[in-house]
Parts: sequence; structure tokens; C-alpha cells
Amino acid sequence: MQSLAGEGYSIEFDDTEGCVCLRGSLRLGGLAEYAPLSQLLEDALETRPDLTLDLTRLEFLNSSGIATLSRFVINARN
Repeated sequence: MQSLAGEGYSIEFDDTEGCVCLRGSLRLGGLAEYAPLSQLLEDALETRPDLTLDLTRLEFLNSSGIATLSRFVINARN
């Protein structure tokens, strides 16, 4: 299991379930600060092409976070 955590948020990738779960409020300060999340998502997709993103416990995501997830989805489709 891979994970990231910071003030008010946590992100976990459970490779047995093939799920990345985002929890809390992601208010990082720009795309550069979202790089670890991007890397975790890319690594997770390589491990599990049938990856699921669980956003049910995500309370807030700023515009940089939305851009990060959008880029990931576009890249995953390709």
C-alpha cells in the first residue's frame, strides 16, 4: 500500500483492491505540490490498469488538484 498524507488530507493506494482513496481537503499550493499525487496515480495505474479512484471522502479539491486529476484521466484514457 502506498500513501501520502498532509495537513487535513490522506491518499492511499491499495494495490490488492486496485483503488486510490482520497480523503479530506486537498488545498496544496499549485501543480508542483501535486507532483507526488501525480506520481502515485501513475504508479497505481501501471500496477492496476483497472484502477478505481474513490473520491467519496474527499471534502475539498482546489483548482490545481482538479487540474491534476483531469490530466491523469486524460493520460489514462490514452
